Amino acid sequence: MPPSSRPHFAKGDRVEVIRRETGPVPPAATYYPAVVLDPPGARKPQVLVELLTLMVHEPDGPRRVRELVDLGNLRPDPPRELNEWFRVEDCVDVYSEHGWQRGTVVDILENSRYIVGVRGRREKIVSEQCNLRLHREWDDASWEWDPPLQKNSVSEEGSSGRIRVKVKILRPKKPGPMFEQGKVVEVTSDVEGFRGAWFTAIVVGPAGTDSLLVQYMDLVTDDGSAPLREIAKIQHVRPNPPWVDLDTPFKLLDKVDAWFNEAWWEGVVSKVLDGFKYVVYFSYSCESMVIAHSQLRPHQDWVDGKWIKGQSMELNIDGRHVTEKFIKETKVEVKSNKNGFLGAWFPATVVHVVGNDKYVVQYHTLLADDGSFLKEEASSTDIRPSCPYIPRYSPFETFEIVDAWHNDGWWVGRIIQVQKEMKYTIQLLSAEKLEFEHRELRPHQEWMEGNWITVYKV
Repeated sequence: MPPSSRPHFAKGDRVEVIRRETGPVPPAATYYPAVVLDPPGARKPQVLVELLTLMVHEPDGPRRVRELVDLGNLRPDPPRELNEWFRVEDCVDVYSEHGWQRGTVVDILENSRYIVGVRGRREKIVSEQCNLRLHREWDDASWEWDPPLQKNSVSEEGSSGRIRVKVKILRPKKPGPMFEQGKVVEVTSDVEGFRGAWFTAIVVGPAGTDSLLVQYMDLVTDDGSAPLREIAKIQHVRPNPPWVDLDTPFKLLDKVDAWFNEAWWEGVVSKVLDGFKYVVYFSYSCESMVIAHSQLRPHQDWVDGKWIKGQSMELNIDGRHVTEKFIKETKVEVKSNKNGFLGAWFPATVVHVVGNDKYVVQYHTLLADDGSFLKEEASSTDIRPSCPYIPRYSPFETFEIVDAWHNDGWWVGRIIQVQKEMKYTIQLLSAEKLEFEHRELRPHQEWMEGNWITVYKV
């Protein structure tokens, strides 16, 4: 690619990395989707990119591949369009083995499937329509491709008889619609088990007045043959967040997104470990995990058409700026100051932020007089995040501090006698002595200055 035709790449730009295999019959080049992490400079002709579809497995867990790429092996991300159909002999790219490979449509099957021949491969590829796109070449700072002939198209016929269209792709001064066809977005869900997760996808097109048809970039169909497509409500879709540097360590209580299970999961740093590792607490699932720095990104919220760094939730109450400790739908544990409830914590969910460090919570196990789950106002001093799960397979010991499941809550107590068959006599803070099985106990933890501290004996 001559220097005059090389595009300017900025940090965060979506690009494609071109890889060409060598051999007696070299296959067609493969184009891998990527994002620019560090653009080239006057004395640095290479670009640092993160490949979006290739993963490397390390002791800390999987992460996306990062590599330095020569400008000659990089091109902008092609503009996408929804093709209603392809014809035999159309020059296309087929998505296979984590990248786009150039091929030719050799036959058309039922149910929007095509047989595609790829240079250098004996076997043909049977592909869904969603895994095909018209092949384009980046030449002289413009995109060129061979589309199907359509009426009223402005074209120029070459010597080979094929229709060749040259399109200049210009960067608009103002962004277009947020969810137009081909846009990279993130999709979440309100289904239990997926709340707080954001999956990267591409908008295929509208699906009614309030929904979009999206194609996920990291999820595949049950048989693994094609990227998964799904109809998503617009309120569950947001633009792809801008890239943020990860050069500095995260701090305690920083809101982050953690990459695992093919998605970005919202969490908060509950403990900073050595070696650029962190304990991250996920409020939606009440779980904690050790996550490497490379698998985290700063959390951002899409609010009123703007990206806001998600360090804390700020409210404006009576003209005052108030930073709240918990947000709506956070799973928590609540204690009571009433007589007879000393040392008891009850699982609940924050359903409303009142302000002035007060919240309305809905209990998971306590019922109101009408049989519904009880709601009541609680102060932040009586609320803590849900306790992270710590498996305990070995028996507890005498005098060890534990939490015992009793009367719909977790009650703090001390083991005063270890019995047979993993049963224990526990003395609660109220001085009441009760017998519990091993499965009804958990290690006792205290929430102190944003950290969970395990307390064994006092």
